[in-house]
Amino acid sequence: MARFKDFDAALASQEPIVVRITGRDWEFPSELPAGVVHALFRRGMGEDGEVSTTDAIDLWEHMIGQERLADLEAAGATWSQIEALSVYLMQEYGITDAGADSEVPESEDGDDRPPA
Repeated sequence: MARFKDFDAALASQEPIVVRITGRDWEFPSELPAGVVHALFRRGMGEDGEVSTTDAIDLWEHMIGQERLADLEAAGATWSQIEALSVYLMQEYGITDAGADSEVPESEDGDDRPPA
C-alpha cells in the first residue's frame, strides 16, 4: 500500500492570522505563501542583508497579496500600518525574529488577536 500524507488537512487545522487595520479585521493564511519564499530565493539579498525597495514591494505583493494590498490602501491604511503589518507577518511566519526594530501594538487586553 502506498504511503499517504494529507498536507492540506494539517494546514486547514491551523488558525489564520488576523489583524485590525482601518477599523477592519484582515485575515492572512497561517502559513507563509510559497510565492514569498520563491521571491526571496529568486531575488536574494544584497551583501548588507538588505532587500531593495523594488524587491520589498514584490515581497509585500506576494506576502500580503496584490488585491489585499490595494484594498488596504483604498481603506486608508497608512505607510506605518503597512510597514508594521509586514514586520508582524514576517515575525509570525518566522522570517525575522520577534526582536525586530518595528513594534506592533497589542490590543488593549494584551492579546494581539481580536476576541473570538
